[in-house]
Amino acid sequence: MTIGDYRQLADALFHAGTRSGSQYEHTDKANGVHLYVLNRRRDDLGVLHYTVGARALARSNAGVNGVELSPGVVVGPGSPSTAQGAACVFDLTNTGKQAAGGNATLGRYTKSDVFRLEAAVDAGGWRVELPNELAVAEFGVKTQIVVAVAAAESADAAALIKLTATSESDRSVSSSAECAVSK
Repeated sequence: MTIGDYRQLADALFHAGTRSGSQYEHTDKANGVHLYVLNRRRDDLGVLHYTVGARALARSNAGVNGVELSPGVVVGPGSPSTAQGAACVFDLTNTGKQAAGGNATLGRYTKSDVFRLEAAVDAGGWRVELPNELAVAEFGVKTQIVVAVAAAESADAAALIKLTATSESDRSVSSSAECAVSK
């Protein structure tokens, strides 16, 4: 097959998340756009659906960006202990606002922001994992972020999990919150 041959799309499969086995974002410099595969799901009939995002590489006037994270809450087996593994759940609120007076047709496509997530732990023997390093939320809307947490037998007795969310539209906009866990 040659480049651009339509048959290349016959086996196309997109992935989302950190353990998807492939890239979940792509920067197309020639067209000035950054593409994100944010989520995928199958409906009751087995049809595959994707949530995708696109961001112009040139700064646009889509709105004012903002993000706020709530302190994390430990959930899972043995909560608040993490002996069998657990999760910290954070609420991410998009505190930004959509630009007024924009294009009515495009307005419904510019009512969200994509956030890049980063999780860290401050204690030895602990590990954290994000099922997805990207999150999306409409302006003024809240979404939940899950951080998987586990401790080795030799791990410190307690740890502090820190989650940071940064706007992809404006990297100067970020928020951090913490979640305390113990063995």
